[in-house]
Formats: sequence, structure tokens, C-alpha cells
Amino acid sequence: MTPPTDEYAEPPEDVRREMDRTLTLTVASAQAILHTLHHVDEFLRCHASATVRAELRAFCAAQGWSAICGAAAFVDSIGFNALALRHAIDTADPLRDDPATTRCPACQARFTPTGRQRYCSTPCRKTAFRRRHTNPPTTVVVPAARPRRQITIYECPDCGQRLLGEQRCGDCATFARRVGLGGACPDCDAPVAVEDLLDGQPTITATTGPKQ
Repeated sequence: MTPPTDEYAEPPEDVRREMDRTLTLTVASAQAILHTLHHVDEFLRCHASATVRAELRAFCAAQGWSAICGAAAFVDSIGFNALALRHAIDTADPLRDDPATTRCPACQARFTPTGRQRYCSTPCRKTAFRRRHTNPPTTVVVPAARPRRQITIYECPDCGQRLLGEQRCGDCATFARRVGLGGACPDCDAPVAVEDLLDGQPTITATTGPKQ
């Protein structure tokens, strides 16, 4: 009889080659196996009686493992295998798995692909082709808004002097009030507000430039 050991024995070369062989399995079959592994793991950890645990330790000892550590490692291996199978299901390529569903890039509807099928129907495939080969729409560039301070007329509340683009009166050292938009008079170069030339306050429509 082989003396008990705390570790699993290294499998033979032919067994390792068999373990590395790629196996094709549908998602439905993999999920069924995963559910079974979860049930076995839960039973052995939470619901197994003392008799079942004793029989499990005896089974491990008969396999050449430690009766205590080998049983715990056997139960842990069920959880590890279930975790590896769960990862394989989550990372499976749906384009290569016919029973799985995927989303159509054109209409966003879910469908069951066949082989490497990407679109749910011929119209969606043609629509995607037109989208890829249609010239992109012309980009409209909106000019950035100009600062209003340089074209705003201010008036000193103390001396009544009009100022263009300056919010502080240099003679009175007083902050001036805003009159409105305007500019310099082309004849005398004096600050003139737009509302002085029109009947009433003009309506100003501001345009915003693209976000930086």
C-alpha cells in the first residue's frame, strides 16, 4: 500500500497530454456541469454528515492521499474547477458558439449567430456597409465667442465720463456702471453705446464656441 501523502502525485505524461487537449463544449453543457459542481461543493461543505465525511477521508486514504488534508484538497479542487469553468463560459467567443446569442451592431437586436455571422439579417449587413462607405457629414466649426468687455461702454457714476472697455474711472477711482454694447465714434473717437443710436435696448444673441 502506498503511504499517505499530503500532496497530489504528478500525473504521467500521457495523462498531462490528455489534460491539455482542447475540447469543444457548448455553453449549455458547460453551465449544466457548472451547476453540478456547485451542488457537490455545497453538499460536501455544508450538508455532508459525519458518516459521509468519514467515508470521504477513507476514500482519500485509499487513493494514497492524507485522510485529513487530502479530503480538504479534494473539496477545494471542486471549487477551483468550477471557478475555471465559470471563467471559460464568461470569456467564450459568442461568434464561435452557435447556441450563444450576440448583439447585432446595426440594429442592436440580439440573435443566435451561425458560425462567424455578425449581423442578424441581410438588410442590417447592407446598412452597416453603407455606413462604413458613406462620406462623413461636414463638420461645422462655430467661432469662439468674443469677450464683451472690449466692446462694452461703461459710465462713471460720479463724473459721468463714458469709458470703452474700462470698468474703473481713472479720474474718480470709482467703478463705472455698465451702459451696454458699443464702440468708438468714427468721427470724434468718443465712446458711443448702441442704445444711444437705437430706440430702446438692443437684443443681443450670444453664440458659444466649441468646448476646449
